[in-house]
This record gives sequence, C-alpha cells and structure tokens, in this order.
Amino acid sequence: MKCPKCSVEVTHGDRFCKSCGGELPEPESPPKRDDPSTADALRSAKGKDDGTPAPEEVQLWEGRYSIKEGANVWFMLACALLGILIVHLFVFNAENRSSTFLLVAGGIVLVLFLLSVAKYFVSHLTNKYRITTQRLFLIQGFLSRTTDEVELIRVDDIVVKQTLFERLCKIGTIVVETPSDRTHPRVELVGVQNPEVVKEMIRKYGRMRREKSALFVEQV
Repeated sequence: MKCPKCSVEVTHGDRFCKSCGGELPEPESPPKRDDPSTADALRSAKGKDDGTPAPEEVQLWEGRYSIKEGANVWFMLACALLGILIVHLFVFNAENRSSTFLLVAGGIVLVLFLLSVAKYFVSHLTNKYRITTQRLFLIQGFLSRTTDEVELIRVDDIVVKQTLFERLCKIGTIVVETPSDRTHPRVELVGVQNPEVVKEMIRKYGRMRREKSALFVEQV
C-alpha cells in the first residue's frame, strides 16, 4: 500500500508514514484466512498457539538525525565565499589583483564545507529515533551502540524548537520532559523531520497510556 499524502510505499499495518509522518488509513479488508501465509500471520498477530496474548506494543515511527541540520552553516559558508569574490573583484584593482588570495580563501571555505558535511553525515548515521505505542527510543552509535528508552506514560511536556532555517527545511528539535523519570528527566530529539507530527504522536499515545492506566486502577 502507499501513503495517500506522499505516495511512498509503506508496510501493511503501519499507522504512520515513515517519510512524511502522516497518519495512514485503516486497511479496507483483512487478509483472507484460506491463504497459508496469511493464516500464519493471523496466528502471529493473535498470539502463540499456547494461548499467550500478542504484545500490545506496535512501532509507530522511526527516524534519524536529519543532515539538513547543517543548512544554516552551509548558507553562511556560501555568503563567505560570495564576500571573498566581491573583495577579489571590487576591492583589489586590476593591477594588484592576484589569484592567490582567491585560491587560498576559497580553499579554506571548501575545507570548512567538507568538514561540516562530514560532521552532519556522521550525526545522521549515529543518531536514530523510534516511537512505539508505549515507549520512545534513542539509539546512538555506529559500531558500538547505546539505546535509551522513555515510557510514554511518563511524558509530562513536549516542546518543539526550530530556527529559521529549520522551519524552512521542516526539521526541528523535540524536547520531551519526563520529571518522574530520574534517569532521563529531559530528552532531546535533534534534527527530526516533520517535528510537529512526531510531537503530536508522542502526546497522543502518552495520553492514551495514562488514560488506560487510570482506567485499570479504577477497575481494581
């Protein structure tokens, strides 16, 4: 099936598009039971044959640190290169004009650009985020990896921070406040694509978890 907003192929059963973050419609019809492969899938969804219930946790979204976080740095480097060209053409007269200044200054800008691209690309590879119906995961590292998780039921406040360039690139930083979690009282998801959509996803399922917990306490 495809996402109705961006037409990107999505996996059957996903609730949100991994590309644009939009909410996906419910499947029109369940798979047929006479197909052996679908029968196995139905048994897996319901649980094991011994009566063990299927887990309620479902993955909602997965994303990485966006390399577009470097847009503001690249813009400033482009302005610096433009300034170098202006100085070379209009400050120095034709007699004193030397290509050495242009080559050295341009080379410095090029090196800074390549270093910034490498930095943001490494951050893209080493920072991964994942949200399920119960937890928020922060996965860091490439060869060695560290995985931190936060229960959505503990989320108290969510804030989206965006600079001008981040707004233009549709990225931002999501700050998740969890005062009751002593290990991770404050979590930041930096360079998230479509941060408002992801923020609403965390808020929605965090609220659902609290309501479900409150209902269980009342029933007890």
